Amino acid sequence: MKIGVIGCGNMGTALIAGLVLQDPRIEIAIFESSSERRADIAARFGAIDCGTDPALLCMNSEVVVLAVKPADIAAVATVLQPHLGSQLVISLLAGVTQGRLMQLLGTKQVVRYMPSLAAAVGKALVGVSLPDDANEGMRHTAELIANALGTPLFVPEKLMPAVTGLSGSGIAFVFEFVHAMCLGAVQSGMSYEAALTGALTVLEGAAAALRENGEHPVALLSKVISPAGTTIAGVEQLHKHGFDAAVAAAVTAAADRARELES
Repeated sequence: MKIGVIGCGNMGTALIAGLVLQDPRIEIAIFESSSERRADIAARFGAIDCGTDPALLCMNSEVVVLAVKPADIAAVATVLQPHLGSQLVISLLAGVTQGRLMQLLGTKQVVRYMPSLAAAVGKALVGVSLPDDANEGMRHTAELIANALGTPLFVPEKLMPAVTGLSGSGIAFVFEFVHAMCLGAVQSGMSYEAALTGALTVLEGAAAALRENGEHPVALLSKVISPAGTTIAGVEQLHKHGFDAAVAAAVTAAADRARELES
């Protein structure tokens, strides 16, 4: 497979790293206007074509990945449109709808991704929205490339703002939660460094228990809470200070804002 990546900022570079790790046989070419970034890509990944002609990259690729800034898409589309035919276009652009991309690029072969910061370590939840007439081949390719960033979640485009709230912005809410856990441990006498190590282990363990047992979170919660014990004392404080409502409101607020910003 020949994949052309246009734009090598954080997300574009994360995709390249994931693809190289996934299958070194994949042919990757990039277009990046920054000579410094081109040099960095060449140094990190070796035999990657770091060309300076996006039109040529487009013509020679089976899949074209758009990882530019959303404000630059109109200018990039003007260059690419005459050279798009059967290529699959994958967009990593936040807030730019499939409909707008299809109009700008003159093709319906557009898949939209919504990853998160965790793509940098190959652990993102990647919202994947296919066009209405997508076939199995397109779905397979979209899934294969999304795997380089993390775990794909196929959703209709109307749910992309919800994916943003849950994952794209939601990862920040997890950082807030971990930090708050650490502060509580510090108040109880631990160092922040030891608390952070512990909190991350707790987080990983909780995620593993949910995945492997397949139980509802509340079912597992009930197994930890014992009468008049330590856990119920802590959970009572979470409820007292509106933890559930605050987290739910944060996710929905991020989703609502993502919906407002879409164009």
